[in-house]
Amino acid sequence: MTQKNEKTGPGLRQEALAVLGIFISAFFFLSFLSESMGKDANWCGEVGRITAQLVTGFTGYGAYLLAFMLLSLSLLFFSPRMSFSRLPHVTLGFTGTVISFCSLLSSFSLKNQDYLGAGGFLGKTFFTLLNSFAGDLGAILILVLIFLFSLMLSTQFSLYHVLLMSMKGFKAFISKTVSFFVSKNEGKK
Repeated sequence: MTQKNEKTGPGLRQEALAVLGIFISAFFFLSFLSESMGKDANWCGEVGRITAQLVTGFTGYGAYLLAFMLLSLSLLFFSPRMSFSRLPHVTLGFTGTVISFCSLLSSFSLKNQDYLGAGGFLGKTFFTLLNSFAGDLGAILILVLIFLFSLMLSTQFSLYHVLLMSMKGFKAFISKTVSFFVSKNEGKK
C-alpha cells in the first residue's frame, strides 16, 4: 500500500523567501511612512530615504499598496499550496494590480487636477495614455477591470466566492430576521 506524499508545510527555501519578503515589506512601509511624515531623518536610514523617494516618486501613494502586496505575497509563500511554478502568475497579477491602482489614484485628477501626481510617474503616465483613447469613464472602467483581474491572478481571489458567501450571509440574515419577528408576534398573542 502506497501513501500519498502530501506537502504539510512549505519547504525551507519557500519559508526563507516568505520571511525575507515580510521584512522587506516592513522596511518599505516604515521608509514610506517616515518619509511622508517629513522628519529630518528616515527611520530606516539613508537607504530607506533613497528607497522611499525613488518608489514614491515612481508610484506615488501606490507605494503603500506595493508594500502591502509584497506582505500578502510573502504570507502566501507560507502556504504549502503556493509553489514556485505559480510565481509568474503572481508576479504578473502583482504588477497589474500596482499599475492599475496607481492609475486609479491619478484618475482623481478628473475632479481636481492637483491629484494627477497621486499615482506617481507610473499612474500619471498610464492614466493619461489610457484616458487619451478611452475617455474619462472608459479609462476608469478599464482600470477597475485590470485591478480585479490582476488581484484574481495574483492571490487566487474569486469574485464568485465572495458573492456566494455574501448571498449565504444575506439569506441567513433574512432568515434570522423573519424568525425573530415571527416569534415576537407569536409571543404577543
